[in-house]
Amino acid sequence: MSEIVASLTECLKATFPPVTPLLIREVVKEEPDFESIARIIGMDPALTAMVLTLVNAPYYGFSQKCTDLQRAAVVLGTHEILKLALAVSFHKALAPSGKNRRGAAADSFAGWRMIVWTAIAAELIAERLAPDKISLAYLCALLKDLSLLLMRCILPEALPGGGDMTQGGGQAAAEEKAFGMQHGALTQLLLAQWEIPADLCEGIRHHHDMQGLAEHQPHCRAIILATRWSELEHGPGRDPLALIRFELLLRAQLGIDEAGLEELRRRCVDRFRSMLQTLGIAEEEPDERLYRHSLQEMQRAYFLSMEVQETQGGIASLAATVFRQLRLNFGRTEAELCVYAPEGTSCTLYAMREGRVLPESTVLPVQDKVPWNLSGTTFRLAADGREVGAVRLAPGERGEADEASLGLYFRFLSSALARYLGSRALLERKALLLDQLPMAVARTDRAGRLLDGNAPLRALLGLSSLPTGTALLDLLAERLRIGREQVWRDFPSSPRRTISNIYCDESAEDGSRYRCLYLCAHKVAAAEGEEIVFLVEDVTEIGDLEAQALRERDFMAALLASMRDLVLTVDAAGTITYCSPRCEAALSGHNLFAISKPTGAYTGKWDASVLAEHPAPIEVQLTTGREGMLTLELIISRLGGDGQRAFLIVARDTGAVRRLEEKLKIQAMYDGLTGLLNHSQFQGVLERETQRSRRTGRSLGLVFMDLDGFKRINDHKGHQEGDAILRGLGRILRQHTRRGMDFPCRYGGDEFAVIFTEITPRQFAGLAARLEKMVAEAFGGEVGVSMGLAMLKPDEQAEDILRRADRAAYAAKARGGHRIVLAE
Repeated sequence: MSEIVASLTECLKATFPPVTPLLIREVVKEEPDFESIARIIGMDPALTAMVLTLVNAPYYGFSQKCTDLQRAAVVLGTHEILKLALAVSFHKALAPSGKNRRGAAADSFAGWRMIVWTAIAAELIAERLAPDKISLAYLCALLKDLSLLLMRCILPEALPGGGDMTQGGGQAAAEEKAFGMQHGALTQLLLAQWEIPADLCEGIRHHHDMQGLAEHQPHCRAIILATRWSELEHGPGRDPLALIRFELLLRAQLGIDEAGLEELRRRCVDRFRSMLQTLGIAEEEPDERLYRHSLQEMQRAYFLSMEVQETQGGIASLAATVFRQLRLNFGRTEAELCVYAPEGTSCTLYAMREGRVLPESTVLPVQDKVPWNLSGTTFRLAADGREVGAVRLAPGERGEADEASLGLYFRFLSSALARYLGSRALLERKALLLDQLPMAVARTDRAGRLLDGNAPLRALLGLSSLPTGTALLDLLAERLRIGREQVWRDFPSSPRRTISNIYCDESAEDGSRYRCLYLCAHKVAAAEGEEIVFLVEDVTEIGDLEAQALRERDFMAALLASMRDLVLTVDAAGTITYCSPRCEAALSGHNLFAISKPTGAYTGKWDASVLAEHPAPIEVQLTTGREGMLTLELIISRLGGDGQRAFLIVARDTGAVRRLEEKLKIQAMYDGLTGLLNHSQFQGVLERETQRSRRTGRSLGLVFMDLDGFKRINDHKGHQEGDAILRGLGRILRQHTRRGMDFPCRYGGDEFAVIFTEITPRQFAGLAARLEKMVAEAFGGEVGVSMGLAMLKPDEQAEDILRRADRAAYAAKARGGHRIVLAE
C-alpha cells in the first residue's frame, strides 16, 4: 500500500504543471482573487488559449469574440473562469496524449465523459442543494477519480477490475483488498500533497454512497447524485429504466417538477457538449446517447416496454404486442421479429405484413442465420450482455418514426424482453409442461394443505377447480380412496422425507377389471419454507402378475395391521427395516437395541449379537413415539431369501398380561372393599412377625376389634351404608398406622385386626385409644369399636396371641362395647 501511494505521489508531481495545484487552492477559497487567477492562468499560454476557447463557445452566448480573460471574468464571473481553467488543466495533464504514460488506452474518452458530466451535474445540483458550495462540489466531482486516472497511466497492472469508475461487479471490495481503501479515500490522500484539507472533500470519499445519501452534507449529496447520474448516462451496461427511476429520485431530492428537471437536463447536456468539443473529447455513438432523449420520451418507451413485459399467452402473444406497438406508435406496418427461447437454444421468427400479424412462425436453432423474408434495417435486441432477439423493419415506409425515438424504444424493449424471457415466459412454459405431464401433481404446505395442482389432478379428482387450503389427503381419501392409512396422516409432521404406495381397486363402477394408482409424496425446500409435492399416477397397465402381487401385498398389510402382535424385520445390525403399520412411522429406520431394554429374567448383552443366538423369548420395554412405552415379548427367527442377513421378530404385547397378573395378585392379598390385607394375608403376616419378634427380641402387639352398632346400620340403612362404614374404617386404619411397621387387616365381616411391631406397651395403649376415638368421631357415635389388646409373651405362638386378643375383644363387647380391654 505505501509503495502504491509513493508511486502515485511522484506521478502527481511529475504529471501536473504548477498551475494545477495553484488553481485548486483558489477554488477552495471562499472569495477567489481574479488577479491571482489571471496570473496563474497566464503562466501557461496554452491553458489561456483553451480557456478563451471555452468562453467563446455557443453555450455562453457571447455576441462578440472575447479575447481577454478580464472581460470574460466580468461577464461570467471569477468562479466560472476558475472552474474552466481547472477543467482544462486537469484534462490537459491526464489526457492520453500527455507525457510519461505507460499502458494508456488509445481511447479513454468513456472515462472522461463521465468525469465531465459529473462535474457539470454536481455544480447544477449544488445550485439547489448547497448554493454556497457550488465551486467545491464542482472541484470534488472533477477530482474524485484522480487516483484511478493516475493508476491507469503508471500502474495499470495494479488496478483491480480494470479501474471501473462505477465500482460495479465487486470493484469496491477489490480496491479494499488491493489498496486497503477505496479509490475515493486514496484520492483524498493524494490531494493532501496539494495542501487540500480532507474535510473539504468528504464528497470525494463518499461519491458512490447512494445508500447513505441522506446522511451526508448537501454539497456531498450533490456529488453523490451527480456521480450516479453520470454512471447511468455514460457507464457500461447502462439501463434506461434505472435512469428513469433515478431522475424521479433527483426530482424529489431537488424539489422540482418535470419541467424543472427537463431544464436541468438541457443545461447539463448543452454545457457537457460544449466542454467535450473544446477538450477534444468525442461523444458516443448517437444510439448510445440517452441524454438526447427527453424524460417524456423515455417514459413513453418505458410504458410500452412494460406492456410487453406483462404480456400473457406466450411468446406469440408477445410478438403480436410488439407489432401492434410498432404500427400504432411508429407507423410501421412491415416488420419481422425474432425472439429467443428462454433456454436460449432456439429462435422463433414472427412477421407482420400490411399491419397484420401472420399466423405462421418459424423455429430455428440459435446458431443458424435468421432467414429474414424482409429487406431493411435490423435492430439487435440485447440486455446485460445477452442476446434476446432482433427486429427487422422495412425501409421507406410512410409515417416512419424518428430514428432516435425508435432506437430508444428498442433499447427499452430489449430490457423488457430479457426480463420476460427470464421470468414469465419460463414460468408459462413450465406451467404448460406441468399440465401436459401424464400424472397428477399437487403442491401443499408443510401441514398438507393444498396450494396448487396441475390439470391432470383436477381431472383425476373430478373437479373444475381445486379447493386450495383444503387438506389434500382428505380429498384423495374421499374421491379416490387412497392415502387413508395413518402413516400417510402422520407423514407431514414426521421426520420422513418421502413416502409412497400403490393402490389397486377392483370395484370400478365402469366394469373395468381394476384401477391401480401410484401415490408418492416428497418434502422439498421452498422460498417460504418446507413444502410437500404429491404425485398420483395411473399405473393400471402394470400387468396381471404385478397386480396380483399388489393384491397379495395389500392383503398381507391388512392382515398384519389387524394383528395385536407387532411384526418387525431387522437387518444384521438391528436396524428396523419393516414394522406393522400401526407403529411404522415411529419405529422404521430405528435400531431395535437403541430404543428397547430387556426386563425380566434376561441378563445377557443387549445388542445385535442377540439376533444370531436365537434365544428364548425375551421380554423388553420398547419406546414408541405415539404409544409411549410398550412391554413386549420378542420371538426372533432368521429370514431366508436373497442372501443378506435379516431377522423376523414377532413382538407380543405382554403389558395386558402383566396388568392382569398384578390385578390378581392384589386381589389375592387385599380385601376388595377396604383395601386392607385380607384374612389369609393376616395369618401369614402374623406368623412372620411373631417369629421375627422372638428372633430379634423386639416387642409386638395385636389389636383385635369388633364394630359396635354395625348390625343396626345394615338392618335400618342398608348394606350400601354398611359398606361405606367398612370402607371408612379401612381408611382410618391405613392413614393412622405406621407404614411398613404396622399391618391393618380385615379379619372377616365387621372384625378387624392391626399388628403393631417394635412398640412398647405404653405406646401400644396410646395408639389403640387414638384409633378408638377416631372411629367414634368419624361416625358420630353411631358406630364404635370393642378392642382387645395383647402383647406377645415369650415363647408364645401366633395362634396364642390371636386367641388372647380375641377374648379381650369379646370381653369388651360383653361390657357394652365402645371400650378397650387389655388381655391377661
